[in-house]
Amino acid sequence: GSSLTKALTREDVRPVLAAVFADSMKKARDEKAPLEDRESAARLLGHATLAEAMPVLVELLRPDVPSVLKTAAVQTLAAFTDPSVSKPLVEAYR
Repeated sequence: GSSLTKALTREDVRPVLAAVFADSMKKARDEKAPLEDRESAARLLGHATLAEAMPVLVELLRPDVPSVLKTAAVQTLAAFTDPSVSKPLVEAYR
């Protein structure tokens, strides 16, 4: 929410959040992790920068990814306002 958004701008908090986002990127990709944890990790990436989040979220759009995880990736990508997210979203559903 808004508290996280405010924290992202604080220089003393940014390194901690960078570690959280790095862990989320790893967890979202971890096929051995519980699906619920992977989904939460993918959604958390919506608070990371697009440059950080996009490679992982696009990877989760593959056809072999469970639908609940793919849905989380689509919703998280769609929340970014950058027009560059539209291309991988469209390509994933061709």
